Amino acid sequence: MCLKVANDHNMKGGMGFETNPLKFMDQDYNFLQDYYLKTRQRFVDEIFPPDPSSIGEGLLEPDDMARVEWIRPTVLYSNLAEFIVKTVSRFDYAQGNVGMSG
Repeated sequence: MCLKVANDHNMKGGMGFETNPLKFMDQDYNFLQDYYLKTRQRFVDEIFPPDPSSIGEGLLEPDDMARVEWIRPTVLYSNLAEFIVKTVSRFDYAQGNVGMSG
């Protein structure tokens, strides 16, 4: 399976390229992007919703969990939030640590 994915990826326009992204959890990026742009709605991921279930049970103390605020990247960095910058890499899809505020 890994070899097939690697071969598909290496083909021009193959899976994993910007023009043909791999589906994650059966989500079709191109369909979702088209739908939300046309309907002028904001995407809310049902698989990773902005609520405590996405953080994981027991990872934060209750006091810290109560202070969690779900903020879109464009609110944090209005001019800097970008999904793809220059090139696409498998390392782009990692979650960082924004840190504590307040």
